[in-house]
Amino acid sequence: MELQYKRYQNYLGKNYSFLKEASRLPIMARLKYISILCGMDYATPYAYHILFYISRLDHSMDTAKITYRLTKSKREALIALFHDACTPVFSHVIDYVNGDFLRQESTEEKQEEIILSSKELQEYLKNEGISVYDLIDFKSHSIVDYKRPHLCADRISNTLCSGFNLGGNVDFETSKLVIDHLALFKNEEGKLEIGFSSSEAADAFLEINERINQITHSSVDHYMMLLLAKIVKHLLDHRYLTEMDLYTKEEIEVMMLIEEWSKVDETLRTFWYEFKHKKVFPEDIKLNVKDRIVRPIVLGKRYNGK
Repeated sequence: MELQYKRYQNYLGKNYSFLKEASRLPIMARLKYISILCGMDYATPYAYHILFYISRLDHSMDTAKITYRLTKSKREALIALFHDACTPVFSHVIDYVNGDFLRQESTEEKQEEIILSSKELQEYLKNEGISVYDLIDFKSHSIVDYKRPHLCADRISNTLCSGFNLGGNVDFETSKLVIDHLALFKNEEGKLEIGFSSSEAADAFLEINERINQITHSSVDHYMMLLLAKIVKHLLDHRYLTEMDLYTKEEIEVMMLIEEWSKVDETLRTFWYEFKHKKVFPEDIKLNVKDRIVRPIVLGKRYNGK
């Protein structure tokens, strides 16, 4: 399956030198070591059937390529590339730490602070003629990011990535079907929105999305996300970690820190052992987490699926 995903990445495009250059900036290079699955790659193998590792950098590059494919705009593609630049370790687990189960956007409040603190990024943007505030306000770019149930490049990339390595219901041909039939439409709000030029492609995408939605609404996922959130909160409460560390460190660094402090902190050791080895999970944990509803445009009209 990993080879299928690599084919998909190459199909999106592999010779975009401006994206490669931008991805080497320290603020982006760190994302190579941030998992798209919120750190669950490192969890007990009894919780998930994860096929291989996909990083936030992979996802960011895919999002940028999808954006460029549709717009042919270098500026829009770079805004798409940097949209996750401020993702903390374990991604949405930190939203759980903050009590933001439904929207899962609390970490984006750090976007401006982190971006403005990167001198390398600001210098790069200046040379490219892009305002730093385009990155801070990336949600105003409807092709890059759009509230549900609308479709956007970020949502397409995230859904396909998750389908490849977690849902297991995506292969190269399915991803190609989806990508080949993406198109831009003017929606009911008068904004540009990504949609599909065929119902077959839309149905394939909706099936992938539904599988991921089922997993993220499962009792197992809720339990594991809450457990890792509990671990992170313990690290913060006992000052083993600062809040800013969440946005500047790599996940492997934090895991090594947990391992080290677990030697002297019995509570942390208990939490961490459970996260790494638990086999049986409660079946009654239900959180009001975000519903991954998507209602794409197909041939100019809002679509409810087959």
